[in-house]
Amino acid sequence: MYRNILCPIDGSTTSLAGMKEAICLAKALKSRIRFIYVLDTFIYATASGLDVTEQVRAIGQNILDKAVAEAAQTGVEASSEILETSGIAVAQTILDDAENWKAHAIVLGTHGRKGLTHLVLGSDAEKVVISSKVPVLLVRHA
Repeated sequence: MYRNILCPIDGSTTSLAGMKEAICLAKALKSRIRFIYVLDTFIYATASGLDVTEQVRAIGQNILDKAVAEAAQTGVEASSEILETSGIAVAQTILDDAENWKAHAIVLGTHGRKGLTHLVLGSDAEKVVISSKVPVLLVRHA
């Protein structure tokens, strides 16, 4: 059914709730998960005149490593990748990756954090729902 589950995360409480839900779903369905962290290099290279891309990349990798480890603890096969874009909408990057990876479902938090260390998953979640060719499960943090 949903053998490939794509789960965008950014380290926010809401995206981590989405991660936990994706792991539960994958465990129940014996599926695999692909965690992604979207890094818009345009934003981080120009936000303050300082290029903080490397720092944000390291933060993203840490978030992904923790997600893969948490999935592994439950016996769920997981992989991860930082997807770097330059001015392309986060939602479009997620949708493109879902298609390229042949995801059967997308699980994501309803919104994330915006700023120098996190991608945006708020209106992006809405855009993913509207444009996705596969089912989307939105997770809200209580």
